[in-house]
Amino acid sequence: GKTWVQRNNGLPLKIVYPCSGNEYRRLTTRDVDALNPERIASTESSSLVLSMEGGGNGEHIETDGTVKRSNYFTSVSLDPGNEERIILGTSFSGIFETKNRGGVWEKISIDLNPLYRGAGFYEEISALGIDPYDNNKLYVSAGFSGGVFSGSYSDSSLNQLAIPSAITSGSVKGF
Repeated sequence: GKTWVQRNNGLPLKIVYPCSGNEYRRLTTRDVDALNPERIASTESSSLVLSMEGGGNGEHIETDGTVKRSNYFTSVSLDPGNEERIILGTSFSGIFETKNRGGVWEKISIDLNPLYRGAGFYEEISALGIDPYDNNKLYVSAGFSGGVFSGSYSDSSLNQLAIPSAITSGSVKGF
């Protein structure tokens, strides 16, 4: 922690009049591949940047189509077993994934009913995590309720995990 290096190449800049140099948009989340720490994904409210160089240079990943620019990105998870697969959580719009590095995005195939709040809105997804040893498992932290869920692609289920009483719901937001 004594020496820090900026790793901003590829991150989106703020474009607000009057512009005063290179000011970056506020990041909403970041994920580091559990098995390859050089692979890092960062989001701001409506864009996704992927670096394969420890954050040194970032590549903008397209999210057009199923994922709208109006979706507010709140979490991201990289699949340690598949460099093409990225999962993206939002505030109110659910969870999306790409299996080809942003070529096509789809709603995940896991049943999100436990997170559904009605009128087309879902609980805010404050954190996501793909199990590095079983990429059929997804862990989800709900932002407002503080619930933690385990999802299975094998049977499309999402189940809330019991949180020990010694841990408050506020301490599990964002894992």
